[in-house]
Amino acid sequence: MQRDFEYKTCRISIRLTNEKIDVNDAINFSSNTTSGAHSFFVGTTRGYEQINDVKIPIKGLYYDCYSDMAIGLLEDISKETVDKFDGLSSILICHRTGFVPTAEASILVVCSGGHRGSPFKAVEFSVNQVKAKVPIWKKFLPEKDGHEEDWLTRNSEAFWLQTRE
Repeated sequence: MQRDFEYKTCRISIRLTNEKIDVNDAINFSSNTTSGAHSFFVGTTRGYEQINDVKIPIKGLYYDCYSDMAIGLLEDISKETVDKFDGLSSILICHRTGFVPTAEASILVVCSGGHRGSPFKAVEFSVNQVKAKVPIWKKFLPEKDGHEEDWLTRNSEAFWLQTRE
């Protein structure tokens, strides 16, 4: 699922995909004659999941979401990013769904602009907002028997996983 649009003077692409994330496609999207800086964040699947101080080797993660809701929230985050950081010319946010093996990208965020300051800050802000606001759930898939597959619910940044006291 993909939504491309323009907000103010910024080109934006929001993507959810079951396919391998193509960093070269992101470079092509963000390249233009007004951008002198391109900042990237690529989040990859580690080879382990840490639970109660135990590192459990995994073969990958499985991501799931309600696509329409996730796309809408990613769109909101991209607009908020444009409003917060001056001079951005493009934003691309792509998140994998389905099975993501270890060492493959699960999220890619690219921000470009005339100079490096805004894109650097915008990438960090966008990644943090995605983690905090977008309900994309992940299940770890253990490499060996002895550990059951389990949905991860320890993301302290995610508002829907926080408990009220």
